[in-house]
Amino acid sequence: GGGWWLKGAEEWRWVVAEVERNAAGMDARQVAHSMWAFGKLQTTPSDAALAVFSRKLTGSTSDFTAQEVSNCLWALAKLLIFPSLDLWHTATTYLDAHLAQLTAPEIALYLWTCARLELAPAGGPAAAQRLEAALVAKEHDISAKAVANLTWSLARMRARAGDP
Repeated sequence: GGGWWLKGAEEWRWVVAEVERNAAGMDARQVAHSMWAFGKLQTTPSDAALAVFSRKLTGSTSDFTAQEVSNCLWALAKLLIFPSLDLWHTATTYLDAHLAQLTAPEIALYLWTCARLELAPAGGPAAAQRLEAALVAKEHDISAKAVANLTWSLARMRARAGDP
């Protein structure tokens, strides 16, 4: 059966230490994969690793695909780690410019990330309209899980805005 590996805290500490030790040498894809894994496993990376990942995202966002940027933000949201305003602005501005690269489920997950962190994408109402248009254009590709994420996100954002 599965689940036999890294069950003990000692083994996981070793992995976290290795990520921290190697973070500076990671390329965009490796950063995105590592961040996604931390989010999926609900384990917070070290502050040092987070700092390196944040510098890479803000300093060389163009090295990342839209999905990789979205996955990094999702991991932060999953772990309830609030990004710096600079990181949030850089990442969401990049995603706004590359919405066509995201699938409908990825757009729904991006909205889930915004709702979970209670942060709006950079670009204000115009960016929100572009996000909605991109999602509507891909509505035939949306899954049941994405619809659930989207519904929860919109309800949460609406409640936060004070709408009934």
